Amino acid sequence: MAAAGIDVSRFPGFNRTQVDLPFTTDELREAAASADSIRGTARLLGMPDDGRSRSVLASLLRRRGVGTSHFRNARLAIPEDALRRADSP
Repeated sequence: MAAAGIDVSRFPGFNRTQVDLPFTTDELREAAASADSIRGTARLLGMPDDGRSRSVLASLLRRRGVGTSHFRNARLAIPEDALRRADSP
């Protein structure tokens, strides 16, 4: 955008800085451990129930190293070599 000289100042959130929430890592760990989803964690922390808030929370949990693998909709990380072995006859 900058190289093309396109003015993006009127686009809300386009150049938004990273948002940090006012929770300690311990508070995040406790809420995440007591919930089974990002939405549940957000509710326990008293956050608004909207996609942007959940997205910011999920990002913060990752940055702070808070485990979410127990969440019911957590993505399962399967190594590529294991997938290739499972796909071959």
